[in-house]
Amino acid sequence: MNLFRALLISTVFLQMLSLTAQAGERQPSVAQRVVLVHGLALGSWSMWPLQSRLKSAGFEVISLDYDSLNRPVGEVQQQVNQQIMQCCDDSVNTHYVGYSLGGLLIRGFFADPEHLRFALQRKQVVMIGTPNNGTQVVDTFAKDTWFQWLGDTTLSLGTGSDSLPMGLPLPNFPVGIIAGNNSWGVADNILGEPSDGVVPIRSTKLPNMADFIVIHTNHTMLRYNRRVAEQTIYFLNHGQFDNPLIMPTCEAQKDCQFESL
Repeated sequence: MNLFRALLISTVFLQMLSLTAQAGERQPSVAQRVVLVHGLALGSWSMWPLQSRLKSAGFEVISLDYDSLNRPVGEVQQQVNQQIMQCCDDSVNTHYVGYSLGGLLIRGFFADPEHLRFALQRKQVVMIGTPNNGTQVVDTFAKDTWFQWLGDTTLSLGTGSDSLPMGLPLPNFPVGIIAGNNSWGVADNILGEPSDGVVPIRSTKLPNMADFIVIHTNHTMLRYNRRVAEQTIYFLNHGQFDNPLIMPTCEAQKDCQFESL
């Protein structure tokens, strides 16, 4: 009887260890924070599905809220900078997740030498549908009166050398990039290449990105898509997506670009 009891206790103990390990896989073992940055013409409300899924995965989430329509780029960036400095100037490990324009604003924040101390607690960074190389949609409509009404920040998202994306230095930290490939036929005649209907897949990429994944959804739905959320959470926990891409290297190569990715 004593032997049976000992075996039963051992079995229960091993099962508890297994469940604890599985829980650790789903959630970060140490409380970590995620700064969530929405896109153009939106607000923090637009990120609630992703915010909810991040919270369910065990993260503390701070969803920034800034105005972008009819605002100059510098003012928009300053709004984001101030909010990050207010929430996160401490010793808490912090991830950053940016949707569309939000990814560029994260890049802009860390490109400022005054924010170097924030890199000490910066963990993973994920960009979702971010036009890291601009989008031809803006180039096409930039001179139209109705489009100009949207303001300077909107107009800054083109592909020209003076655009916001092209004026930012490459991030000096690893980034996981998620792109969409369901255009719904929107802007296909303008872009002429696979896209999410607003941003070409090719435009989301950075030559020094840590990992990259394409998910079958359009630009708007990227922030609602469950698989996008799952892959974001996986990257925050592991530094790669759930289907790791074998990344090429630019070492000893001149003008290296990975058009095949």
